[in-house]
Amino acid sequence: MKVKDLIEQLQKFNPEQIVITDGYESGYDEVKEVKYIAGLKHYPRNENDKNWYDGEYQEVNSIGWLQDSINAVYLPRSS
Repeated sequence: MKVKDLIEQLQKFNPEQIVITDGYESGYDEVKEVKYIAGLKHYPRNENDKNWYDGEYQEVNSIGWLQDSINAVYLPRSS
């Protein structure tokens, strides 16, 4: 999803509604802030992926790869 897609979707709702995300193990948490992350690498998942618990995007600094990195907006559940 791109920022423009998120904006389009959010415009359908009451602007006073809270925005939530998945909780750590269960339930939901309120989004507390918006962050910008520079330098991510995309690793699409497949059904045989042994690291299914890792997110599809990893920070470049943690994997040491700069080429073809992307940037993203991040909505953490807590600050």
